[in-house]
Amino acid sequence: MVWDLAPHDLSIVTHLLGKDLMTIQATGTCHTGNHAEDVAYLTLDFGHDLIAYFHVNWLSPVKVHHMIFGGRRSGDMWAPAMDGTEALQVEVGHFLDCIEHGEKPITDGAAGLWVVKILEAAQMSIKAGGKRVAL
Repeated sequence: MVWDLAPHDLSIVTHLLGKDLMTIQATGTCHTGNHAEDVAYLTLDFGHDLIAYFHVNWLSPVKVHHMIFGGRRSGDMWAPAMDGTEALQVEVGHFLDCIEHGEKPITDGAAGLWVVKILEAAQMSIKAGGKRVAL
């Protein structure tokens, strides 16, 4: 389940933060008896008091992902305007443009490999009872 629901969120956060992930700690459980976690919690530690926290749940009837980024509690709140274009449409359009013009995509093979390494570490942490795993 972590492999199914977490990759996009991991890709977005690691891309936006632009920092190296130091450790991951994950817990999960299987409620359906199929030996795969259907609920999981992941905590990513980037060092310097910067963490990212994910809750993924295959059993939830709501399949909408929300991201909230927080920082210092002083100052104004900022909510960027979104154009409403479907994310998959933008992603495919970017991919096709890269093919047409021979450009490197924003999320290239190296970015994909990094997400796979994070997922592997998360799975190791789950199997180890939530032990922190270094990357």
